[in-house]
Amino acid sequence: MNELKVILLFTIFFLSCTTENKNAEMEFLTEKIPNNIPLEFKQEIIPDDKIIHKGIFSPDLKEYYYTISDKKFEVFKIEKNNGVWSEPEKAFFNSKYDEHGMSFSSEGNTLYFSSTRPVNVSGVLPTWHIWKSDKIDGKWNEPVFVDIPNLRNKLVSHPTITNSGTLYFHSSNLD
Repeated sequence: MNELKVILLFTIFFLSCTTENKNAEMEFLTEKIPNNIPLEFKQEIIPDDKIIHKGIFSPDLKEYYYTISDKKFEVFKIEKNNGVWSEPEKAFFNSKYDEHGMSFSSEGNTLYFSSTRPVNVSGVLPTWHIWKSDKIDGKWNEPVFVDIPNLRNKLVSHPTITNSGTLYFHSSNLD
């Protein structure tokens, strides 16, 4: 009887591991689960004559934003519905200016990104700055400029927000 219990426990454990791996596979853009060796995925979303910059998943892994560039930086998004990834479309915050370097807040309701759009604030030089948009009732609002007063004359980009709300970013002189 004890042998039967051990076999039953082992079978349940083995089957739960298999199910867990299958569920994890569904979360990613490929059939393989990433480990310590990087995987290429969705190569078909990148045009031959362009490069991709910093792609990022939403915290729920249902959206993937990425920047394609040559001389211009444009952000695109694919979205997972019923386990199927959509065709690429321009991100909601894409503009006639350059955008890249996205980062989601931990709950996924705020998206930070870098942009060259004009900020219309006296003393802020025209270069890359950080912007953010909040999702309210399932809809993204218009992006707003994140004013960092002591860095108004600097290039500021590639924001990353921590779970505790600390914003990290790249900053440099314009030259």
